[in-house]
Amino acid sequence: MTAPQSVAEYVRLAREAIAAGDIAAATQYKDQAAALKALGPLEETAPRLDFGTGDAGAQSAQGMALKAWYGEHFGADLDKDAELMMRDLYGGRDVRALAHAKSMGFYRYLRTGREDEMARKVIMTPAQVMKLLADGQTFEGIKATQVESQDALGGLTARFA
Repeated sequence: MTAPQSVAEYVRLAREAIAAGDIAAATQYKDQAAALKALGPLEETAPRLDFGTGDAGAQSAQGMALKAWYGEHFGADLDKDAELMMRDLYGGRDVRALAHAKSMGFYRYLRTGREDEMARKVIMTPAQVMKLLADGQTFEGIKATQVESQDALGGLTARFA
């Protein structure tokens, strides 16, 4: 038999012991129930991390403002245009696959100390590209700066950091 896990289980066992005429066992169960109740609920010692609500559709106020600005200035859907721009920026390759490859290359570098072909590439998110466009840069300028940074600066520029 497993040990009781709650005050209610100890109280039930004490009542059964009284009904069976075993006063010593009933007293023992009553004392254990009182001790367990005195402990109260366990409190977490460390604060829990905020994992969000899990709602993939939730957007930040800044993201909604950027979409509104883009729609007002260009009269188009930001998500669709962002996907087209990202494909153009990375030569038709999927930006999510590139970001994953960049992360795996970095982890490999941490383990082995060897760089791969992704070490010199700047992978921007669609939000970063949209922010640069909202700040007044042209798409051609972003693409030229990215190519220049890969060639001359090893993939890092202050503009994208």
